[in-house]
Amino acid sequence: MDKNEFEIWKPCLEKAKLKLRAAENLIQMLEPLKENRLMIKILTLLAASSNLTINSIIQKEHIKNNLKLFSSPDKNLELFFSTSSKYLKKEDKENILALTKLGKEHNKSHLEFIKKDKFVIFLGDTYEIVTLDLLKKLDCSLKILIFQAENI
Repeated sequence: MDKNEFEIWKPCLEKAKLKLRAAENLIQMLEPLKENRLMIKILTLLAASSNLTINSIIQKEHIKNNLKLFSSPDKNLELFFSTSSKYLKKEDKENILALTKLGKEHNKSHLEFIKKDKFVIFLGDTYEIVTLDLLKKLDCSLKILIFQAENI
């Protein structure tokens, strides 16, 4: 791989790592501060990090394996999840999919609120509940994905 090809996916991965570190710092601050509104920012950072990591992997696979990219981000996401079993275990793949879904729902949602230790996202007549434990689980799966992205 020459230098130009390397530079295409590397900045995405570096940004993803920075966002992951910021989310982890907020997770550590959340418990002692009991400031549950931080869950919103943590979810936003984790979702952004996940998207950047997935883009990085797709770009890297495109360079190495001539993987066909689409102009639609949703189709590229489907492509990633169809090939992600070589990078992730089933549970981690499901967590990354859930993180992607939660990030999209958070962006589309018109009503969200914090109730005790839960962040509730309403979307139409359905809702999702985000807890600190869920955020930690998503964080662990994202760490694994980033590690795999570095070692492809």
